[in-house]
Amino acid sequence: WQSFNRETEKANRDFVFSQKIFWRFQPFFSLLFGEQNRDVAEFVGLAADLSEILKSSQRIFQSAQTLNAIVFQNKVADPKAEVETLLVDLNEIESQLAFSQLKLEQVKKADPRLLKTFQSEIQKLSTQIPDLRQKIFFTRKILSLVPDLLAFDGKKSYLVLLQNNMELRPT
Repeated sequence: WQSFNRETEKANRDFVFSQKIFWRFQPFFSLLFGEQNRDVAEFVGLAADLSEILKSSQRIFQSAQTLNAIVFQNKVADPKAEVETLLVDLNEIESQLAFSQLKLEQVKKADPRLLKTFQSEIQKLSTQIPDLRQKIFFTRKILSLVPDLLAFDGKKSYLVLLQNNMELRPT
């Protein structure tokens, strides 16, 4: 896990640095690449945004681990605060993904010669980003139910009814 964190941080720094370099030398690149300059800027910006989303996902994973420890391993902490943190982080990532999805649509309009190398990755992202946004939506809905289901505010009793559907009258 530590290795993933380090690699994600490094990738994010590299993409942000590339973006800064690109904008600093943008007039020079405009002379060299002309209209493709804008396409390259969009592509580098998308890569930086996606690396930022990876960084944000680390916080979600850590909060989920903490919530898991609270619920299943009797860790002493505030479960409501962890759920709230998770919901806030999920909202942030969903917003970042929506913005990245818009940038991806711009990237897809770029000169095909420029994106030839990355065409398969762009196609994957075109399907993965909407799927991920939908999964985040459902996760947020489920997380909002967790405090009531796990009785964070007090004690709850549940009846578990097992039935045999092979009997003529199972209940």
